[in-house]
Amino acid sequence: RQGDIVDEIIATIEAERPDLVVLGPRGRSRLAQMLLGSVSRQVIADASTATLVARKPLRDEGSLPQSLLLLVDGTRATEAAIDWLTAAGWAEDTQVRLLGLLGVPPGVEYDEPELLAQVSASLRDDVAHTLESLAERLVGHGSDVGLDAASGHPLEATLQAAEKLEPDAIVVARHRGRRGQDPFAEKVARYAKTSVLMTPES
Repeated sequence: RQGDIVDEIIATIEAERPDLVVLGPRGRSRLAQMLLGSVSRQVIADASTATLVARKPLRDEGSLPQSLLLLVDGTRATEAAIDWLTAAGWAEDTQVRLLGLLGVPPGVEYDEPELLAQVSASLRDDVAHTLESLAERLVGHGSDVGLDAASGHPLEATLQAAEKLEPDAIVVARHRGRRGQDPFAEKVARYAKTSVLMTPES
């Protein structure tokens, strides 16, 4: 195909409707691989299908991911991500850590650690039921599921959890109506050191 690179890639995606679009990070140096090139960033912003930024090779050649970090933001988009994982076979015999992103409690400053701890504890109680419900769906497909919750800035919490757990991939759901306007998913894909799978809400 000839023409604008991003336009041609998006046109092909829209015409072929693949199950998954796979992009590689640009550059050969470690620093360059941590950042996305402009083409990859634009495809991520415009693609309406599941998109994988493949940074880290899997442990065994030819295998599916064995460990996933699934981000939970309290919306139904996470359920769609689980549907995608189970339909694709990525949930079977896989370790999945569900990370509930609590965000920054409204009206609470970081220099108020006691109040922040109290509000965070309350939010954790609220999200526990959601995490347990989602976990049941994954366990039914053979996943080994762990649950966790993190308060504070969602991107920082995600990157810290990924650094600690070293999953094969981070899974983040993209929200309907936010095509080209989902900065959180795009930032995770841009700054995570591991592979990132972005699933569409529907």
